Amino acid sequence: MKLIILFLSFIFFHSVNGQIKEGYIQYTIDVEAVDSSLETIQSVGLLHDSKMEIYFTPTQLRIDFTMGRMSSSKMIIDYEKDTSVALMTNVYGNYAAVSSVNNLKYQKKDESSSIQLFEETRVILGYTCKKAIVSSKGQQTTYWYTTQIKIDFKGNEFFATNLPGFPLLFSKIEKGVYMEYQASNIMKELNNKVEIFSLKVPKGYTLMPKQ
Repeated sequence: MKLIILFLSFIFFHSVNGQIKEGYIQYTIDVEAVDSSLETIQSVGLLHDSKMEIYFTPTQLRIDFTMGRMSSSKMIIDYEKDTSVALMTNVYGNYAAVSSVNNLKYQKKDESSSIQLFEETRVILGYTCKKAIVSSKGQQTTYWYTTQIKIDFKGNEFFATNLPGFPLLFSKIEKGVYMEYQASNIMKELNNKVEIFSLKVPKGYTLMPKQ
């Protein structure tokens, strides 16, 4: 759930051809065991075929987050209606939470992080990206970012604030697991936005109390 919340500030998307008012971006998530413990190997086995999908308009946002066979979730936000709906499915069942957008909690700015910038480049989905390594609290994250895409985070933080662009690929090692997120598809138009951004809780979900 924490990873999902980190993405909630994604609203606007820019490219070399000007502002894109609506669109879709998908990340493929690759995982690999770094240590040889049985627990880590079993966890990685359950995380295969993970992905994240983001749908957005100037006033709406939806994030579908699939962690292999472990869990799946959706977060739909309508800023004009000041409403967010979170849907989570895991081994414990199906759960839903409805709240005001203002009650969502975001990652705060990390003042202690440092960044190394490199001139090395690679092309991802037609965008030229440069490499950066951000260090924070003993952990390093490698980013491949492009300056051809810009995002307004609305004062909230997801990626490193000192990153001079938008990352199309980022990776890190955490708890013995290497995780790599790579943008695998970008579209600049959405079909059936009424269904995509519906705030109706589906049948079969247990509605959690409002916080």
